[in-house]
Amino acid sequence: MNLIDYAISQGGYGTPSCPVMRRLAQQTGCALRTLYMIARGHKLPGARLCRRIELATAGAVRREFLRPDVFAPGPSSIQGEAHHAA
Repeated sequence: MNLIDYAISQGGYGTPSCPVMRRLAQQTGCALRTLYMIARGHKLPGARLCRRIELATAGAVRREFLRPDVFAPGPSSIQGEAHHAA
């Protein structure tokens, strides 16, 4: 789930004046405008902020969704899982 969908699912509307976005910004220690730019895809969050967003949303917005380039499993871990399953 992305940040806009999360805000809407919590009764907000996903804009900079949205109370859900405002609360999430406070919980994560992130500026509201920065969080909104992340939600709209204009800015990438750092690894620490990804974790704080994931925790603040109780896992609804996953860090892998926010930064798949950082948190996606690599080819070696996928091969290792297949090897153990065999």
